[in-house]
Amino acid sequence: MADNQLYSPSGLLLFDGKDFQRKHLHDFFDGAHANGPLSEFAPSGGGAGAGANYGYPEAGVTLPYYIRKIYTDLSVTKEHWNEIQAYLRSLDEAANEEGLITYGNYGDWLTIEPKAPHAILRPIQRAYTFRLAAE
Repeated sequence: MADNQLYSPSGLLLFDGKDFQRKHLHDFFDGAHANGPLSEFAPSGGGAGAGANYGYPEAGVTLPYYIRKIYTDLSVTKEHWNEIQAYLRSLDEAANEEGLITYGNYGDWLTIEPKAPHAILRPIQRAYTFRLAAE
């Protein structure tokens, strides 16, 4: 899902990919855990790695956002709003007393060394995800 988030803005601008992303998101949300965490992959076969990593599951927020912004189409967001809210709640529940989630397995995997620590990247990713959901 992380790769999809990287190429989707350009892909959606250059090609009519809304229906593909709609189907992909449907599969993605089908793999969500009942309490909200999203999988890293779609289809997942049961939410593999749900909640432990970041960068991947945020696609449940970023891809509907891109569709809203590029196509001015709210239908995907409306269709999955309950799942998006459940995912955001799961992030809140995973946060420590300071409101931070500082663990993860992937994080800064696209950069050269030295990689930024999860304790820095995870809170930034969480804030960005909530900002996109709020728009």
